[in-house]
Amino acid sequence: MASATFVLVGGEAYEWQGVEPERREFQHTSVAFVGSAYEALRSAGIPRSSIITIVQLQDYLNVLVTGTTGKLTDATGIPPRWYEEQKQATEARCSRLIAEGGANYDFRDVNPATVWSVLLGEYVSGAADCPVVQADGQG
Repeated sequence: MASATFVLVGGEAYEWQGVEPERREFQHTSVAFVGSAYEALRSAGIPRSSIITIVQLQDYLNVLVTGTTGKLTDATGIPPRWYEEQKQATEARCSRLIAEGGANYDFRDVNPATVWSVLLGEYVSGAADCPVVQADGQG
């Protein structure tokens, strides 16, 4: 009997991805939901090796860190303290995921093609060391 693999996905809401920080989402709720789901799975005894995370975690945190410096305020109208609050909330919801190495796929690797490849068990170009869903009987 094959073991289950859990795939958690959260990414940018914009049609395009990887745009400059001032055009990014401020409240990236899917990141926090992935962090909460990850914590629930790990707390239920699911090993890290059975969870694949495809989420712009560090990508999003980098934008929030930039926002805390005030460099984005002129373009976004969002004060640095709000970026700091959002950063702290995201880090809290994703604390276990961060402590255990962060997302398997992050930054530009968070896209529909990666999700498709991971679910089909095909290694993603440039991310060959990252996990994919194994066919039944292979893990």
